[in-house]
Amino acid sequence: MAPNDFWGPVISPNGGSIVYTIGAGSKRRLWVRDLDQEAARELPGTDGAESPFWSPDSELVGFSTFPSANPMLKKVAVKGGAPTPLCPLIGQLQGAAWTPDGAIVFAPYANFGGLYQVAAGGGEPKPLTRLARTGPGFFQSMPSLIPDTRWLLFNGNAPAPTIAALPLQGGEPVQLGEGRTPIYSSTGHILYESRGALVARPFSVSG
Repeated sequence: MAPNDFWGPVISPNGGSIVYTIGAGSKRRLWVRDLDQEAARELPGTDGAESPFWSPDSELVGFSTFPSANPMLKKVAVKGGAPTPLCPLIGQLQGAAWTPDGAIVFAPYANFGGLYQVAAGGGEPKPLTRLARTGPGFFQSMPSLIPDTRWLLFNGNAPAPTIAALPLQGGEPVQLGEGRTPIYSSTGHILYESRGALVARPFSVSG
């Protein structure tokens, strides 16, 4: 996106702040605004930041760096401090979610496969899901957590847009049909886009 790339705003889990980017390319940086304040503040050292996402305690922001000679997944404290590298990425990040038990689930664009996870302290990424079929067009992306559960929503694993839910405690993904970019609403619905329309579908993790 140019000349001013924009990612966000993404609201924090505690509802008190938003994070977004300002700038273009390698000069794009993270900014945070507390919603009870008029002014936003830049997070230094976040050059090239995109795809921001929050830690469960709203104290940290995860993000990727792209474009870059060495794309990385990183985190930074919103109250100050240098960003911490977590793991290298292959290309552009296609969504990430930070779980309450200290893992980050993410989708690397050039993967053409399933989701990965890495410890929030950094380390070697490990596959979280695998696809029945592989190749261009078969991939999973845009993970998002269902709050207060161990369930993850994501874009599904077929060339046609699909959505699915995954129990992080173990088990196979539950296919939810056609759609993309699912998020969970406190009303007990999954909200997603399908054929240009916003759809709300009831969903319960209890079955």
